Amino acid sequence: MRVTPFSRLTREDFPDSEAWHENLFDALNSPLASMSTALAGNLSLTDNMASERVVVDVVHGTAKRVKLNRLRSVPQLVLCGYASGEICTGCTITSYVSTSEVDVTLLFHGSPTTKVSVVLFFLA
Repeated sequence: MRVTPFSRLTREDFPDSEAWHENLFDALNSPLASMSTALAGNLSLTDNMASERVVVDVVHGTAKRVKLNRLRSVPQLVLCGYASGEICTGCTITSYVSTSEVDVTLLFHGSPTTKVSVVLFFLA
């Protein structure tokens, strides 16, 4: 996957944005410019990011041990994808058990008390 380089975010790109967004754009432009330069040099996200998709059942606020099968390095980030219709408000790696196992804790809007089937994406 190749990403098209861009120059910078400006308020003109988002005409309906509020005034404070300009400060946000200024803060984001420096790291985005570095990334854009790297991507323009044929550095791709696919070639330089390892990920694994896992489907598990979790309970709100309770750590769940997850076994990773394909990642060759310790994950640095976990993202919550589909969550059986629930709204995930927090998704955190809470401990590293080994290079292939981590504990994750998820929080959901409304604090459901039943198990929620979720799709997690681990990035390394």
